[in-house]
Amino acid sequence: CKWMVQEEGLKRRSAHEYIDRVSKAIDDLKTDNHIGGTDRPFKKAKKSDPIDYDSSSDSWPEIEYVVFIDAVLDISHPRRLIVVVLSTKTGIRIGTLSNLDERDVNINHPMSNVIDDPRPEIANKPNSIYVDSSINKGEEHNGEVRNASVKEKSYREIPIDQETADFLGWFLACSPASDSPANPILTGSDHSRLGKGGIHDEVSKFAKNNGWDGELNISHHF
Repeated sequence: CKWMVQEEGLKRRSAHEYIDRVSKAIDDLKTDNHIGGTDRPFKKAKKSDPIDYDSSSDSWPEIEYVVFIDAVLDISHPRRLIVVVLSTKTGIRIGTLSNLDERDVNINHPMSNVIDDPRPEIANKPNSIYVDSSINKGEEHNGEVRNASVKEKSYREIPIDQETADFLGWFLACSPASDSPANPILTGSDHSRLGKGGIHDEVSKFAKNNGWDGELNISHHF
């Protein structure tokens, strides 16, 4: 157990959770007779080589509001900026963010006359984003096979303020056209839809540039 902390560089809490999950998985497989034997190595490891950690550190890391705003304003990369702004101001999930198409946004901005018309659910709701939870990985949706799913039963409209709408309009105005018929909001350097990994990379670079990639471990979920 301690090897995972020392050699793999994992936080003590993360190592403890990994071992616990694998141990439970082994127990389930043995219970269902998918694997034989009576030995439970991970359960033994938890007893013989336990990982101690401070559970009081389970809360989210804290960054002062003014410090965070200054860090956002210092972002020079357009895609990284819109990823951080949308994630922070809407709390949108990474899979949902990846799957956003032009029709999923209705913004009070001149770019609304250029991009795809908003879907019926938000056609009369300016400054809103629609979350379509019918999107599944590997299935075609709006003319494109998706590489990420949206959480089930999460259909909803997300209201956005004018500042966020202006950010979206600015970003769409300076973004190259996508090769996808779905016209995704976020695209990579190859003009295809930006996946969950690409979004994670943008947030990680933002965190690293501000020294928040160590103990704070800032991620998209944060």
